Amino acid sequence: MEGPVEPAELLQRLRTVVSENEIALIAARADRSVALRWLHQLSCYRGEGECFLPRVERSFNQTLREQQDQAYLESLQADQEKERRRLEEREKKEDAERHIRELEQIEIDRKEDIRQQKINSLAKVPDEPPSDDPDAVHVVIKLPNGLRLERRFLPDHSLEVSS
Repeated sequence: MEGPVEPAELLQRLRTVVSENEIALIAARADRSVALRWLHQLSCYRGEGECFLPRVERSFNQTLREQQDQAYLESLQADQEKERRRLEEREKKEDAERHIRELEQIEIDRKEDIRQQKINSLAKVPDEPPSDDPDAVHVVIKLPNGLRLERRFLPDHSLEVSS
């Protein structure tokens, strides 16, 4: 289970885990009980009385607590590593999205620049003289697709080459 969990769901999951492992839990409790009784009898036999049994329980509880702490730390480290990886992935995704937006903006700017250059170039072309003007020079350009472009100029119009 990971993340926020409803209490009812958590209880149901715990009950399921306990019921699935009930046989192992009963065996472990029995083994522990037998071992403690045997140690108690041994301590009584040696004349140590009741003081030996609490030491064994304390030692057992301390070992159990250390194991639980170690398991918790390992789990915490795994969770932190998972969170670190998740954050890295999110940052990579955001960087990629930012890069795409930047490329799109560059393309938009390039198209706008071309559009502005066309407008500026058209502004430099002088007005076309009337078709009946005897001094007009008639220029015809035939494109590869068969389209013909025709335009008239006056001899005093200047030509400017733009890049």
